[in-house]
Amino acid sequence: MRRVVNVAAAVALLIAGTAGVVWSRSHQILINKTGSLGNWGFIVDIGRLPDRGEMVAFMPPSNPYYSETFVKIVGGVPGDEVERDGQTYRVAGRPIGEAKAVSARGLPLAPGPTGVLPPGHYFVYAPHKDSYDSRYADIGWVPAAAVLGAARPIL
Repeated sequence: MRRVVNVAAAVALLIAGTAGVVWSRSHQILINKTGSLGNWGFIVDIGRLPDRGEMVAFMPPSNPYYSETFVKIVGGVPGDEVERDGQTYRVAGRPIGEAKAVSARGLPLAPGPTGVLPPGHYFVYAPHKDSYDSRYADIGWVPAAAVLGAARPIL
């Protein structure tokens, strides 16, 4: 029954044409406007910090491309080491993906930070080749203060 309600809420959100809606104090539905994750509808558990491998909804820092809420995968948690070898990023020894030198729009992209993730920060990514995430300086490591909550795909 709950999934039917969630799907109905997602459809209502699409019809309304908005990017997100809070239906309770603890949950929000978000629509992903890009193909970076393969899903386009998410439920956010507001206030719940994610674990490695979970999806997270967060407000990105000011950047030249997007101003709305992001949903990405948590690839690194506090204490994990982020390394870059050329364009390849690894987190805690696991390859995360390649960083690009220029965006899909042809603008230069500066590489993101490396080192040990400090307390209260996350390395986020998506497997899509054009994902705009912690591999780039504009996004960097996501502070817990910017996290809306752990996200899970519904559509």
